[in-house]
Amino acid sequence: ATVNLINYLTPSGWTRPITLIIKQPATNYGRQITICGKNGDSAMYTDGIKPILSSTANAIDMLTFWSLDAGVTLYGTFAMADVKRPV
Repeated sequence: ATVNLINYLTPSGWTRPITLIIKQPATNYGRQITICGKNGDSAMYTDGIKPILSSTANAIDMLTFWSLDAGVTLYGTFAMADVKRPV
């Protein structure tokens, strides 16, 4: 699946984070997604390494993105993987 963040409405030179919470389905899990900015390019990540999302059923991952050019270029970080309540 592809997520296009084309409505990232901030003035050029300003930024605000966008956090995506991604939950894998209970069946047919292990799907991957691509995050794209306004120009259709994939988001950029630390060292150019795209994060690997959790692939287990009902897994929840969180990614946060910023942009300095109103959403044309997205900078992403993998905030949390396979988030669970403490036991």
